[in-house]
Amino acid sequence: MPYHYPTPCEAGVDIPPQVREQLFNAGFRHGLEGGSLEQTDCLRFSFRMGVRAAKLYLRRVRRSQGIIEFPQRWKFRIRAGSYPIREYKRAVSSH
Repeated sequence: MPYHYPTPCEAGVDIPPQVREQLFNAGFRHGLEGGSLEQTDCLRFSFRMGVRAAKLYLRRVRRSQGIIEFPQRWKFRIRAGSYPIREYKRAVSSH
């Protein structure tokens, strides 16, 4: 079943006058679909503003549904291989 993503106008998002509307709308849809910014077209200012507006819109929708924040992702520190760790000591000069 296809899902209907709202346009910025349907979501009540104002489009700033300094951005290109077509790129802003494309960025808004991209942000709602959960895409990442990997292609060069995604780095344009208007597109990034649309993605940012979509993320803020999704946050507002989640809060209205009672979901405050998603759980934090776990972060791990991994040591790379068994290379010896070198300690560098500062040379102390006695003048």
